[in-house]
Amino acid sequence: MRRSLRLLFVTAAAAGVLLPASAQITITAADVASRFAVGNSIISHNDTLTTTIDVGGTGARTWNFGSLLSHTTSTLKSVAPASTPYISQFPGATHALETTGELQGISGTLYQYFVLSTNLLNPGRMGAGLPPYETITLKTTNTPPAVYYALPSTLGTNWTTTYTDSTTITLGIFGSTTTVDVYSEAYIVDAYGSMTMPGGSAFEALRLKGTEVYGTDTLVSYFFLSKEGATVQVNVAGTAHDGVITAGSISWTGPLSVDVKTVDAAPAEFALLQNYPNPFNPTTTITYQVPNTGIVSVKVYNMLGEEVATLVGGTRTPGTYSIRWDA
Repeated sequence: MRRSLRLLFVTAAAAGVLLPASAQITITAADVASRFAVGNSIISHNDTLTTTIDVGGTGARTWNFGSLLSHTTSTLKSVAPASTPYISQFPGATHALETTGELQGISGTLYQYFVLSTNLLNPGRMGAGLPPYETITLKTTNTPPAVYYALPSTLGTNWTTTYTDSTTITLGIFGSTTTVDVYSEAYIVDAYGSMTMPGGSAFEALRLKGTEVYGTDTLVSYFFLSKEGATVQVNVAGTAHDGVITAGSISWTGPLSVDVKTVDAAPAEFALLQNYPNPFNPTTTITYQVPNTGIVSVKVYNMLGEEVATLVGGTRTPGTYSIRWDA
């Protein structure tokens, strides 16, 4: 079965403030276009220990996700579709997200493609292993493209999407294998209110309930979406579907971070410069320099040597970059 990363695609507004739970919000196509501006990044955190969570009920609500943990992270960066190596496979794509991860155990770069029109559609994704292990490629196509968001989305918005997912994995001289699955999904925005995130920041958000039929299984997920990029995704494992539920998996993102490139002469060497301000609470700006085009990773570790966050992961051209981190 596959769980969608639907929580990643919201707008890039300024930092949030606590607002009354009665204030409804609407996420529009313009909001999503702003969120997909080239250079914007989202850091997705996975909480692997929390097993129960209060998702609330319908209508006007408040949610407190301040106790969520971050055990693993991944970074998705919005890039121009035309700059990606697989745009010919998805010629109608208007937006693309780039991320670095594992493809069948081999480190690789993956691109997920989107079409933003009246709704936000996902036609598929494609990626390949990184040097020196470029022996694997993965291609997923959704026919017709899956509807990620019906736009505009506000309380009461609902939609269904049925599509055939065809995934082909090619492993060097061993050839390729293809799997085909049919997905039927239904979504409804059934609640709105104030959402508190790890660190204490609060944002207005929508609660989106998803029901996915996969074979003989019915899977339920919740997606809490704010305009600022703060989001929570909960995949339900138990039979309770409101209030305190058993979570199969939990992912969350903080507000948007933007990796900004300064156009100057190419730096002579790789360098990680002093962050500012330092000390900081809760945000700081980290600057780094790249002398040659290549894969760049910037990670934050605590005093125990444990990874706290991945701020940058992907290809960068020569230049000086600054990224704002909300800790």
